Amino acid sequence: MGKEGSKSSSVRKTAMIVVSLVVLGVAVGLRLWTSGIYYRPLPTPAASLKLPGFLNQVCAFQDGLHFRCSRDPWKPMVGFQLGTHLTHVTYRHGCVLSFLGFTIAVLTRTFHGGDYVVSPHAALVLPYWFVILGAAGSCLAFSGMAKQLKRWCRFSVYSSCAMAVVLLTFLVLGCMPSAWRPGSAIIPSTWSQQMALIFHPTRYGEACLNYGFPFVCYTRGIIAGKTVDFFYGATLGLQQHKLMEDVCVAFAAGLAACIAVERLRPRAREGGAERSSPAAP
Repeated sequence: MGKEGSKSSSVRKTAMIVVSLVVLGVAVGLRLWTSGIYYRPLPTPAASLKLPGFLNQVCAFQDGLHFRCSRDPWKPMVGFQLGTHLTHVTYRHGCVLSFLGFTIAVLTRTFHGGDYVVSPHAALVLPYWFVILGAAGSCLAFSGMAKQLKRWCRFSVYSSCAMAVVLLTFLVLGCMPSAWRPGSAIIPSTWSQQMALIFHPTRYGEACLNYGFPFVCYTRGIIAGKTVDFFYGATLGLQQHKLMEDVCVAFAAGLAACIAVERLRPRAREGGAERSSPAAP
């Protein structure tokens, strides 16, 4: 019984590792697919399941995975399709809760907006950072690597300083804006121009400032020396899902620096002890 139980546990761990790796690969792939870094826009990854009176859809947009169920009384059929997708709405109607990239939206009645109609729906948005972090953590836990990393994750003076330097570097780079205006980019060539862009950006008259490292998570528009909500049709403001991605990347880099310092310290002490010991006769 002991061997059978051990074998069964090993099979379950292997299965969970495989599932975690698959979820991690799919989440990273969808994040890159929807990032907009390609020259041409790619089709939206989506799947739709039609039921009598309802339309269930799963779509991958830039802000995360959208799970949506809406009333569809005009198409009382059953079917499954790939490649069909819903329009990327902002879930402004009904009860909407949004925090750190998560969004829950419920609309119980049909909303008539004059020139458009929104059907009753329930939607859930899962940001990529949550899926990627959960899948990676699950893989590390079931593979046993988390215990090995925890062994070296000690916050000594050296490792704490290294982690603080890494986090401070990410913070400074995230607060340094990159800017552009219609037709050209604003590239400071001196430190005084860079400081002016950070503290006095209104000197440029009109500019779009992008903040965030490594992902742009906050955009500020300036026209005629005043902050605006729209910059030539582009929506401005804070993007919570990208802010959390920056935070996750920064802390992952800080923990990596902490582990690297603690991993190298014993080797340095051993090397010093060997050099200081007298040679054998």
